[in-house]
Amino acid sequence: MNRLTKGRELAESLARFLQGGNWMTWTNQPLGSVLWGHPGIVDVMAIFKSYSNQAVRIYEVKRSRSDFLQDVTQGKYLKYMEHCNQLYFAAPAGVISKSEVPEGCGLITCGPSGWRSVKTAPRRDFELSRDLMMALLMKGYQNHFKEYRRLEAERFQEYRGLREATYQFGLKLSRDIVESREYIERAHKLIEEVNALAGQEFLHVSDAVYWLRKEVELLLGKRKYAEEAAGLVDIALNLFEGRGAYRLDEKLHQIAEKLGENKSV
Repeated sequence: MNRLTKGRELAESLARFLQGGNWMTWTNQPLGSVLWGHPGIVDVMAIFKSYSNQAVRIYEVKRSRSDFLQDVTQGKYLKYMEHCNQLYFAAPAGVISKSEVPEGCGLITCGPSGWRSVKTAPRRDFELSRDLMMALLMKGYQNHFKEYRRLEAERFQEYRGLREATYQFGLKLSRDIVESREYIERAHKLIEEVNALAGQEFLHVSDAVYWLRKEVELLLGKRKYAEEAAGLVDIALNLFEGRGAYRLDEKLHQIAEKLGENKSV
């Protein structure tokens, strides 16, 4: 599996390299219709982008030296010569030497700095057949369709993620709205309680908070109602900062009762 993956990666790397040189490329490309006998499948086929200067190349990718020697011994590469203008062997640097390349073929190798042509293949006359052109069109369409499906899958994942994020944001927003209403109601109730205790009318919670702070400073200085006043300021600050107050009604009644007891003493 690792060897196959490596061979596929080599072919795709070579295809990308050739595309940068104005070549159209196909990987794992059949040479014709499989319905009329097996035409063979080449690792990389490249056609130069030109109407006037046709150039068709076939690249046989060899992952290892044994892979190359087996192909040469069996003469597998010979059947590809009739389907291109130039035939190349492609391999990692050091796998194939220039002197070992069969007559009529070229060599391109991949090293640390990328692909490099080691031996130029001689050019032969060749005309694209109808079957080969149809095979190229079909494979190109197949690759395009795969890419389209991949992009559609990515878009769907993005849409699903956005939809989920929107849903979660909507839940949070709705909770915040509900809680904000509760905070507002508590704030109004607190203002009423503070107004009653202070004997004056405040329009905003912030006004009541500032007044309570001043009163706490005075009461602390006199050591009178300090605990009750500090409790009211704590409640007011929590509501003013949007944190709410635990058992608000109960706390307010307790403070009011203590203030009433202290007042009657």
